[in-house]
Order: sequence, then C-alpha cells, then structure tokens
Amino acid sequence: MMVKQRKLLRQGTPRWIELQIKDGNLSLRGEVEVKGALIKLPEIRRFNVALLPIKDKLNEQAPKLRHLTQLLKILVSNTILVNQGEGLRLIRGETP
Repeated sequence: MMVKQRKLLRQGTPRWIELQIKDGNLSLRGEVEVKGALIKLPEIRRFNVALLPIKDKLNEQAPKLRHLTQLLKILVSNTILVNQGEGLRLIRGETP
C-alpha cells in the first residue's frame, strides 16, 4: 500500500508546500494534486536534520547556498538600495 501511495504522489503536482527549518529541526506539510484530487502530504514534524550523514555534501554546496540566500533576501525585501561604492542594501519592513 505504501509503495502505491508514493508512486501516486510522484505523479502529482504540488499545490502548496510549507517547509520550516528551526534550531536544526525540519518540519514539512503540504498538498499535492493527483489526477484532479487534492491529497494531503504526510506531515513531518521536528525531524532533526543534524542526524543526517550529509554534512560533507552540505559543505560542498555552501557556496551555492550563499547565492541562493542572497537571492531570497532580495525577493523578500521591500526596498533595495543601491549606493555607489557600498553595493546593495536590502531592507524589510519600513523604508528608510
């Protein structure tokens, strides 16, 4: 039964996914549309990411993740200030 369910979910399209990583713990929930039906994903709560044997792989990807972090900061910023000689300054919330 579990194998059939996973196969079915792989055929679906994610409608929304909420992913949270806090204090080294991963939580995930979401919904997938499969053949016109919405299926709730099995929820993951407080999975300790530090227990995974992926530290070396994460270190290899760190430079790429820094670029992604910068992009995400740009996307959530309300204001992007460009000052000559100072580069970009990203501001969330009220504008200066």
